[in-house]
Amino acid sequence: MYPHRIRLRGPWEYQPLARCVGDDRPLPPPGRMTLPAHWSAGGLLDFAGTVQFRRRFGYPGRIDAHERVFLTFAGHRGLATAYLNGFLLADPLPSEPCEFEVLHHLQARNELRIDLQGDATAGLTGEVALEIRCQAFLRRLALHRNGANWCLSGEVVGQSQGPLELYLVVDRHTVAYQPIVPTPQGQPFALAFPTTGMDGEPARMLQLDLVAGAVVWYTTQMELPELSTDSDVP
Repeated sequence: MYPHRIRLRGPWEYQPLARCVGDDRPLPPPGRMTLPAHWSAGGLLDFAGTVQFRRRFGYPGRIDAHERVFLTFAGHRGLATAYLNGFLLADPLPSEPCEFEVLHHLQARNELRIDLQGDATAGLTGEVALEIRCQAFLRRLALHRNGANWCLSGEVVGQSQGPLELYLVVDRHTVAYQPIVPTPQGQPFALAFPTTGMDGEPARMLQLDLVAGAVVWYTTQMELPELSTDSDVP
């Protein structure tokens, strides 16, 4: 079942590189920080300037021909540039969640480097992870309410030799099904289902599976918001 997620949590090595212009105080010493966190909570209490973060990790096991490896970033505060084994991934690194396919840049031993510029509120505040996926996967999932229904939309990205299948399960009951052919740019879909379950109570939990034959190529779960009003939920 995919995706396989390898979280690149702490400790990360960090080294302050420069203070903001006009601040001539000595730089704090290098150290280690457990991430995700604001850097003020990890030992750089009042620092403003540029800090270099490094995280080393090994090759993520056997990667089969039908698998892909992505490096995912859940978010950060400040202005960041990211490198993997010296290869520039992004400059600047988007502050919103983003991902990069990195299989061809991986080595037996790897180093992820992020140069981050900011003030005391800066930091790698979102999780960084490796994610092993099949050759097609789900992306840009969004949930909104439309009257008495929820609608889950998104894209199926990648390629396959034939149609795949989407199964939407809500509170252990299949409520929607759709065959779909992925594209490299992303094939959009939208699945509607009632806000109440079969027992008449508000729906609580959904699971969306992307299936090829008997193999789940991608699965995700989501807790549904509580319904307090009849207004639309973004």
